[in-house]
Amino acid sequence: MIDFNRSREIFLKIYPSERLANKIEYYIGRHESKVKFFLKFCHINRWEPTLKQNPMMKLSLIYAFLPTVWDRYKKKGIPEEIFFDTMTDIKIWIDDHRARTDEDGVFELHWLMHHMNLHIFKVGRLQYQLCIWYFKSRYNKNGVKIGFGDKILNMHIPRGAKLDYDECVESLDLAKEFFAKYFPKFPNDKYMCHSWLLYPGNKNFMPEGSNILKFASLYDIVEENEDKYVEFFNTAEALSTRLHKLELIPGIGKKYMWEIIEERKKEEFKSFEDISNRVPALSDPVGMIVNRVKQELDTTTVKKGKQKYYLFTPIPRSPQNRNKR
Repeated sequence: MIDFNRSREIFLKIYPSERLANKIEYYIGRHESKVKFFLKFCHINRWEPTLKQNPMMKLSLIYAFLPTVWDRYKKKGIPEEIFFDTMTDIKIWIDDHRARTDEDGVFELHWLMHHMNLHIFKVGRLQYQLCIWYFKSRYNKNGVKIGFGDKILNMHIPRGAKLDYDECVESLDLAKEFFAKYFPKFPNDKYMCHSWLLYPGNKNFMPEGSNILKFASLYDIVEENEDKYVEFFNTAEALSTRLHKLELIPGIGKKYMWEIIEERKKEEFKSFEDISNRVPALSDPVGMIVNRVKQELDTTTVKKGKQKYYLFTPIPRSPQNRNKR
């Protein structure tokens, strides 16, 4: 049975829109048997069967499941404040979907299912996910040892607020207390974060003392994103008959694009160094990537031509859609 009264009460505190709540309940009423079918999987923390559903079905499942999540929080004694701070992600992704499509729904159920399963919590400025160390490399420094499969807290930086260094440090302190109290069997002294914010090359174009660089200083970089960017050089395809993704990288025109394509046909690139050795014109592929990231992060210019594409950073929300409901 779906408790619409409780779902509505909780949802409106997360997303205060009677219009959307009414629309979701109408949708559930029209697809009740299907919603109830998928909720059976949700109740046993198996959201995977729901991930291929349409955005409105995904949002309806979240709506119908909110009372269960609330009850699980209460059972563990987790404060109401943490519940609503964590669930602000629902609002973020509803707004994101509307900004991109001008319709209601959510795309990111594969992300929000972790909130529903009590695997992600927002504590202060940052989010923390109950996770395992999934890197092949082991970490062994200063008496701290982490190997593949070990439990660890995966830190995430939610949208919607300035990345303030002091707030991040405060969040880390609060998180240690939170997980020690509510998840005592889970280590609360080891954290990892996988983000472009930690890219060492950021120091080449960000001002010294910026919040991003100070945030990155909290971490010891174990694995950088070299593989990801080298893979781009190996797999980048044409965007149209006139423009190739490789040409979006500053310094790469038609001539160098074809040199890259011909070389990767012979053998895939293995590293930045390999790219430089085989395509001498690309003496600094790291710098080229950094310049592209810098362009994508620049919010002071209108994005036209090659600059309207986003290869390595999230697509920002459209200002004209920002206040839509």
